[in-house]
Amino acid sequence: TTGGRVLLSEGTFTLGSAAVSIAKNGVTIEGQGKGTIVTCKNSFNLSLFKLGHASAQYTNCIIRDIYFDGNQANQGATSYTIDNGTLTKPMDNLLIEGCYLLNAAEAAIYDNPASGGTIIYGNHLENWKAANPAILFASYQAIVTNNYFINSSTTAKYISSNSTTATVVSNRFILPSSYNTTMVNNLYNFSYNTVAMSSGNLSSSAIVVDSCDIVEGNTINGGTGNVSSIGIIAYRVVVNNYISGVGTGVKITVDGSMNIIGNYISVQGHGVHVTATSSVNSIAVIQGNYMRVSKDTSNTYDCILLAGSSYRSIITGNNMTQGT
Repeated sequence: TTGGRVLLSEGTFTLGSAAVSIAKNGVTIEGQGKGTIVTCKNSFNLSLFKLGHASAQYTNCIIRDIYFDGNQANQGATSYTIDNGTLTKPMDNLLIEGCYLLNAAEAAIYDNPASGGTIIYGNHLENWKAANPAILFASYQAIVTNNYFINSSTTAKYISSNSTTATVVSNRFILPSSYNTTMVNNLYNFSYNTVAMSSGNLSSSAIVVDSCDIVEGNTINGGTGNVSSIGIIAYRVVVNNYISGVGTGVKITVDGSMNIIGNYISVQGHGVHVTATSSVNSIAVIQGNYMRVSKDTSNTYDCILLAGSSYRSIITGNNMTQGT
């Protein structure tokens, strides 16, 4: 029940009737990069790798250097490429590293361990199923770093979580033209990532970063912009980001003290838009930002729009311009 390394040779491994079950402590499953292809037959309708157990708890698993093809076009039922969430006792302390995860039938990675510790590092995630995220978290303390995400669907989410403890750092996200949903949501930390368009612009329904505690040092470029799209909706800290090609740069929608400091915001709509109703102990600090917003005949868009009832704000040292 402990240890071991499974080394997959180059070649194509096609799953026919059952998922690869990983229920062991300290196991490593390692391929040869693009030369090791794990896929499945038509109508397989199961997850490719399923981690954990119905009753026993296992920990410390590594999945490395495997090219996964979920054969999405020929699957029907809900299934994931790497499934660490549907069994009663998912794997704790999981590392997924250096893998290609293409054409997932649903999410490429589903992660819901009891104690967390998942690290997703240096992977390429591409064309998972529309309206699903590449990574679906219901877990604690996960780290997602140095990955590359790209999808041709305008409705594909990229990372979705129901806990605010995941950290997403130093990844690259490529969005398709007319992208119209939420890219990432409900994270603790979204920092030093790059978001760019493959072509074209965001649609009116697009939100790049939604409901995150800390958003720092990111580059977000939504093309030439759509006035109804949103760059960042955050709860606590938005610091040192470059935000362009969206409608509203930063939006505050919930009560709580907020720091918006040192950002470059060049957008088609509002620079900072406060819509929350504040309690007496909540203060928004908007300081040291460069903001340039569009100007129409009605002067519709503001560098800073304080629409929230009773919200207390400290606004200082900003460079604000209403463009042409």
